[in-house]
Amino acid sequence: MTLAVLLAATLQSASAQSAPLDSSDSGLYGGVPASSAAVYSPRFLELTKGMTFYITKMSETDPTRAIEGIRAAPPGAVLLRVDVWSSDAERLGKAPLPDSGAQAKRLRALLAAIPPELLAKLRGIVLSEENVPWAGHPKRLAELYWLAKKLHPDLPVYQWWTPNDLAPAPRDGAFLPADGWVIDSYTLSPKKPGRGLSKTDPYRNLVQKYLVTGKPLVPIVWASDQYPDWYDPAGLDVGAIVRHQLAVHREFDLPTGFYWVAQIGSVGSVYAIATSTSPLMQRINADVTGIIGEASARPPAPSSDRWPADGENPPRLELGPNAKHPECGTYADDFSESRFLNDSAGEGFHDLVWRPKSLQIRGPGRPASVVLRYHLHDARVLKRFSLWTPLRSDPALAEPLRADFSLDGKRWTPMEAKAQGAYWAPPKWAGTREFWLRLTLSAKPSPDGKPAITMPYLSMSGCAK
Repeated sequence: MTLAVLLAATLQSASAQSAPLDSSDSGLYGGVPASSAAVYSPRFLELTKGMTFYITKMSETDPTRAIEGIRAAPPGAVLLRVDVWSSDAERLGKAPLPDSGAQAKRLRALLAAIPPELLAKLRGIVLSEENVPWAGHPKRLAELYWLAKKLHPDLPVYQWWTPNDLAPAPRDGAFLPADGWVIDSYTLSPKKPGRGLSKTDPYRNLVQKYLVTGKPLVPIVWASDQYPDWYDPAGLDVGAIVRHQLAVHREFDLPTGFYWVAQIGSVGSVYAIATSTSPLMQRINADVTGIIGEASARPPAPSSDRWPADGENPPRLELGPNAKHPECGTYADDFSESRFLNDSAGEGFHDLVWRPKSLQIRGPGRPASVVLRYHLHDARVLKRFSLWTPLRSDPALAEPLRADFSLDGKRWTPMEAKAQGAYWAPPKWAGTREFWLRLTLSAKPSPDGKPAITMPYLSMSGCAK
């Protein structure tokens, strides 16, 4: 066996053996595991002793600290942040997009600096942090992702978006490929719900939009005294935001990373948490260590399978105009984005995988069952109701689609299948402006995890004639 083959096999083995992070895991943003190159105070080691993973930055000019930290850490404990931009101005799109060849050379050099046996210990790499979805950055990040995968096919490559309300979707002409995601939605709450997210629980909505891609998610919460006014209960109230985010992480069995940073003069430092005399920072330290202890002692809970939180009440959607049939109003979704998580309510979340232009149903090693409910309305009195979706199904796995109609969202009547993918409600329900439709998609266990059912399009209509 050649050395190259042996090292490739080692990386594949290590990647396969890294257990998924769950709600018992706590991580430190910006920290490096203790090693000969990272000598910490006893106080810092005491504060962070419960950490099970690290989001560690690798410096282009001095990679030694990160490399020695990886060497000292258990396998899978380090998610290495590889800075593919030469400055924050580049990263934020405030400077011209750098030459692609120079950026590829930078990434090659960073990865080449890591000994192969240590590369195999990583949970993965993340291409910089808080990347913007404009100025050509999505396409460039996609190129860098594929370069990293070409160099190291078994190395997971994570992506990290900003602003903090940004969900996976095609951006600036590209959908970002990723083996996992990092988010740091520090201020996301009903007070600041962001764009395109639930107004009542935007953070939970955002988390599901990441998880429905089928990739692991590492969320980071705020634990810093850098902005003391954030803790004002009459203002942002970041303490309440963090408590809610932790509850969502427990609900979906997710790990929690901490932006645990103390303000020292004009800069923030993760290591200064041990020396800060700020009463606010000392209170934060006590809170974080308590959270870490509770998380490590708590067995993972069954992960939530519903959206939204109550799983029962979809929002009322107004039917849009239908150019071909003006007498009808229509709701249509081509699944270019994951807006079905905003527009419907349902169960079976963990049997769903969304990709741009398709919603897939799969049950790896278990039966799959997904229910989507929609609440629709039109200003006109409606006489006919229909649903159409051109499903692509594996006949060995998929059960026939069941479509149901309701006038109140509680009592349901089966719709009649008229043609391939088309369903009609019985005429007796004519005379309403408001109605509900329910889709039930079921499948047998998929031994290889391939989709049993793919839904590329969904159209629902109510007609006045």
